Amino acid sequence: MNNDYNDHAFNRRQHTPLFNIPTIIVIIVAVCAFSFLIPEYFFSPRNYDIFYTYLAFIPDFFSHAFLKFWYTPVSYSFLHASLMHVGVNMMWLVIFGSPLANRIGSLRFIVFWCVCSAAAAFAHLYIYPDSYVPMVGASGAISGMMGAAARYGFRQVQNQGYRQRSEFAGPILSIGQSLVSKNVVVFIGTWIIIDIITGIATPSIGGEESSIAWVAHIGGLLAGFFLIGIFDKRRNQEL
Repeated sequence: MNNDYNDHAFNRRQHTPLFNIPTIIVIIVAVCAFSFLIPEYFFSPRNYDIFYTYLAFIPDFFSHAFLKFWYTPVSYSFLHASLMHVGVNMMWLVIFGSPLANRIGSLRFIVFWCVCSAAAAFAHLYIYPDSYVPMVGASGAISGMMGAAARYGFRQVQNQGYRQRSEFAGPILSIGQSLVSKNVVVFIGTWIIIDIITGIATPSIGGEESSIAWVAHIGGLLAGFFLIGIFDKRRNQEL
């Protein structure tokens, strides 16, 4: 058997991205995982409380001490409340984030994440301005990716060959085209209805608000839906 051929095949396997997931997605998954595991299993109770107080999004703290907590509309998106919480969010991140990151690139993807996270936080702040309940989770940012996916009509292409990867395909739909697309309207409408019902049906332990930040989810979804065109370089070139 030809050793050169074997070496070439081995090198190709070595350079193929793990499960074809973009590097930026792998990095975010790692950050979210360690941001949960380290405080959960290695911090003292006091340090644990300090960690979440300063990195979670707490509406009352943000409103009354903006200069101290200005970064929390983004930092909260890397924290999670339980192993299941981080696991489910990372699964959805891989599904919706991978084709989007491949489409718009890593840098734009990070900025998009921050914008959708902040939009989700501000939507939550608008409805619960005096809440002391910490909000954590990547759901707002991931909801933004779902909104972006709708603007592509959920079309994806799988690029074959040495560097296989999936990405959202075709030109971005206009807002008008999206709103008359049956697939888009059914997806967004169903998602919002389920989100509202789930949120209302799961009150927090203190009874102040839902333990699921359903308003933030909707805020992130709308931000991704309306703003993805700004981040799509190919769309800008077409315009």
